[in-house]
Amino acid sequence: MEKAAETAEDLTGKAAETAEDLTEKAAETAENAVEKAAEDAAEKTAEAEEELEEDVLTARTKVLPAEEIRERLAREQRRRLEEELQEEEKAAEKAAEEIAGETAEEAAGGAAEETAAETDETDGGDTGDGKRPEEDAGDQDEPAGLEEMLERDAAMSDISAEAGEKKEAGQGSVMEREIVDETQESAAEPEMPKLRLKPELRDSFSGFTEVPGLESQIAYAIEQAVAKGNDRTSRTGNVLITGGHGYGKTTIAIGLAKAIAQERGSQYVKMARIYATDLSRKDIAATIAKIAGGVLIIEEAGDLSDQTADQLTTAMEFRTDGLIIIMEDEKKYLVKLLENHPRFGMKFTSQIHLPEYTADELVTFGEVYADDQNYTLSEEARAALRGKIAAQQEAGTEVSISAVVALVENAITRSNKFFRKLFAGKKRFDSMNRIILRDKDFK
Repeated sequence: MEKAAETAEDLTGKAAETAEDLTEKAAETAENAVEKAAEDAAEKTAEAEEELEEDVLTARTKVLPAEEIRERLAREQRRRLEEELQEEEKAAEKAAEEIAGETAEEAAGGAAEETAAETDETDGGDTGDGKRPEEDAGDQDEPAGLEEMLERDAAMSDISAEAGEKKEAGQGSVMEREIVDETQESAAEPEMPKLRLKPELRDSFSGFTEVPGLESQIAYAIEQAVAKGNDRTSRTGNVLITGGHGYGKTTIAIGLAKAIAQERGSQYVKMARIYATDLSRKDIAATIAKIAGGVLIIEEAGDLSDQTADQLTTAMEFRTDGLIIIMEDEKKYLVKLLENHPRFGMKFTSQIHLPEYTADELVTFGEVYADDQNYTLSEEARAALRGKIAAQQEAGTEVSISAVVALVENAITRSNKFFRKLFAGKKRFDSMNRIILRDKDFK
């Protein structure tokens, strides 16, 4: 019995120990499982946070593309200015070194000639007729080549001074092209080939094609804009239109926008017009993105602020889907703007200058406007209109297209008075059913 009791006691003790071991192992296993679950949860939380940050960043990028564009534009502008300044300094230093080397060579050559002359004087002695060799050649106050050496020294000084001025001004490049009057062009400069508009484009420029040289300028501007091809920036193809107030600058700009779209094969014209003062108050990056691929017409462009001109300069070097920018204003204001912003000016590869029109040319514009309103001028009416225009010009008044349009509008108003229509009868219309304006309508 005692042995049985001991055996039972031993078995009970072992069972207790085994149960305790199992309990400890179970607790340890549970603890490890909890730790692993916590670690997995932490990793998933971190991944979720990263994905959330990426989603937020993506959302911000989609919502605020203009902000990113502005930052990129600013960085790119600073980088380009620094590079151009360095290149300009290197070019100036290289030119100065070349001129200095040439000057040193010529100086050495002049010294050698002088030494040779002295040797001839010592060895040659008398020439047999009582004259010295120098006297046969005539008196010389300076050695040969001295004037050229002085000129080169002056040139080298000018180049050094110019480089210093550019460095102080922070300019990285100089305009390769200036806006000049046609009458001031160099005779040695090759004349631009006479271009003609395609028949399907001429209607957009009625009247202007009759002005000598103007059709060729318009055709060249369209050619340059279309020649961009696959270039998705606005570095080239842009147009300047200069002329007095009321000369038809905006009319030509709109005609260019239509012609460029047609030549590009587009089914519609994507175009925006804005005054320079209004553009200077807008977000340039957002504006360019909105009109990308179309034509932006800037009226009174001379009023652009310096900041806006700089922002446009940089924006035009990024992707704009080939946006064409047309700036129009009187010549003196555009000249001042582009002198202050040469890099901006270099992006405008064609220019259309509207001259002071003759009386006959202005009569043509009047006829074009009348035709658009379904009116036409009789021979007597054309003479009367021309007489009014010529009288104003002789009095020193600059007559614009808009002034001629006003004269034609007044004539149309007179022609529609009750008694005029009553007594005109069938003679009021021509064969194309247009109302005929008479000379008395212009009195």
